[in-house]
Amino acid sequence: MIIDTHLHVWSEDFSRYPFADGSKAADEGAPVELLNDTMDEAGVDKAVIVQPIYYRFDNRYVAECLRRFPDRYAAIGLVDRHAPDAPDQLERLVREDKFGGLRIHLARADDPAEWAAPDQDPIWRRAEDLGSASSCTVPQPTCPLSNLLSPVSPMSPLCSTISAVHPRTKIHHIRCLATCSIWHGIRRSM
Repeated sequence: MIIDTHLHVWSEDFSRYPFADGSKAADEGAPVELLNDTMDEAGVDKAVIVQPIYYRFDNRYVAECLRRFPDRYAAIGLVDRHAPDAPDQLERLVREDKFGGLRIHLARADDPAEWAAPDQDPIWRRAEDLGSASSCTVPQPTCPLSNLLSPVSPMSPLCSTISAVHPRTKIHHIRCLATCSIWHGIRRSM
């Protein structure tokens, strides 16, 4: 079985699924139907859809993809960690929309230390309670989390997607997403 562990899709229907903040980052869609065709041509069996940054915290299109193709895709979503209901947002994604967990996008404006701040404990606790995965996208050489992984898995500069671990709650499902093990962690019930 071949599994793609990190890819993005976005709808061609820009009125139904508008990009966040009026972004025009893509002139055309990259819909799940195109992904299905491409995966079939390449012999890829399953994939993990990672919430595209174009939509920010609007996970509706990826949720639709999961509903339409539940045996082919798993997904990681984005939540607004500054929102008071961030743990509830994560729980809705996991329980109702069947996402596997949370995407932490540190290559953008976030400061990695902010995710380790005490005010973030509730979302990390909820992630642990839900058994959800955490995918952390960072520039590997600058990520303090990469130091946590060095004894577990040697990271090459080309591997910029790593699982996250919270220093206080000690969530212990550390995985390098480049190993394809995320599929098992997200879709145990498949």
